[in-house]
Amino acid sequence: MQAKYSADEPFLIDTAAKLIELLASLGSTRASGVAVSDSGSAPGNDLGPGQGEMPHAQAAVLYVIRVGVMEQLSETGQRALLERLTGLISTPVGDAVPAGVVALESMRLIVEVVGEVSSDEVHQMRQPCISKLTAHPQPLQAQAAGVLSALAVAEPSSAAQLLQECLEKLAAQVQQLTAACTPHSSSPRGLRHTDDNSTTMRLLKDSVLGFATGSAALVSASTRLSLGTPSSLLMSALELAIKCIREVVPEAGVGARVVMEAGYVVLGAMCVALPQDIMDQRQEELLSLWQTALSAEAAQSLDMKRYLTASLAAAESEMLTEMQWRVAALEALHAFVLGPCTRCGPLQAATLTATCASLLQPTLDAVCAAPALQ
Repeated sequence: MQAKYSADEPFLIDTAAKLIELLASLGSTRASGVAVSDSGSAPGNDLGPGQGEMPHAQAAVLYVIRVGVMEQLSETGQRALLERLTGLISTPVGDAVPAGVVALESMRLIVEVVGEVSSDEVHQMRQPCISKLTAHPQPLQAQAAGVLSALAVAEPSSAAQLLQECLEKLAAQVQQLTAACTPHSSSPRGLRHTDDNSTTMRLLKDSVLGFATGSAALVSASTRLSLGTPSSLLMSALELAIKCIREVVPEAGVGARVVMEAGYVVLGAMCVALPQDIMDQRQEELLSLWQTALSAEAAQSLDMKRYLTASLAAAESEMLTEMQWRVAALEALHAFVLGPCTRCGPLQAATLTATCASLLQPTLDAVCAAPALQ
């Protein structure tokens, strides 16, 4: 049955590429229409975690590629398709959100199906995927992180290098974002280097979150490796997460919240990957990290009464900013509950669960007090 399709493999690979190019064209047309209709909105109001996606079209194209192309190809054909897709995401086609998402998801599926890739193949795919973590929409970042995670599992000797690169780039981007957001010390008005809504600032924020997503995916992948990842590298990831959460500069404003969000994204992965003995040793220190996001003082920022004097659009934008980094903190806390809390004894688990519940209380009270829920 497999041999029946061998002669048609180049045609099938071309078909997959043309479908993704068509999806890119549809995405560009849709993006142009959205840009015109939203031209009067506040900066950034049209952005969100799913910005630019076309879920139904993406699902249809991905199904055709998975069932109609990938399953009909031999392993050699699948690797040829992987090479074709790697080249495709390096072009403007790969920057279109719908096309990029499908191409990257297809790459991840192929890597997982073939099971093993060579170091040369990792080298070929590494840079196009890492570039998608820089200043790209969140859907592309998430899919690129998934491909890097699959590569780390398929070629374990590359895992440490990939994680090291993502951590170094994350640290560098955090430093740049903090510097761009911190007011001039010599300015009497305390003017910032870069405006919060500038293109430069948006690119920096996207890059910080992108490399945090990539780092977290690679940390999580380390749990699937038979030899794991060097403990020194995992500890470096943990220290970077702690630094992002604790050593943030308050004057950095929105940038500070993005840095903290990045810290919690990495922290959530660390709760799954760190050995239990290290978690036990640093349990109190780790639990204290959630005070930054979930304490009673922090919950005051979620009081809608603070935003009643502002316009509706400005209030929603500010509230969204306050919620986004807390969502990352809550997801990290969820990982802590599912990780360390389930690996310890019943008495300690009950104590940790009660502690986590008390951490959540102020934030839940603030959210439940919102006028829309009254």
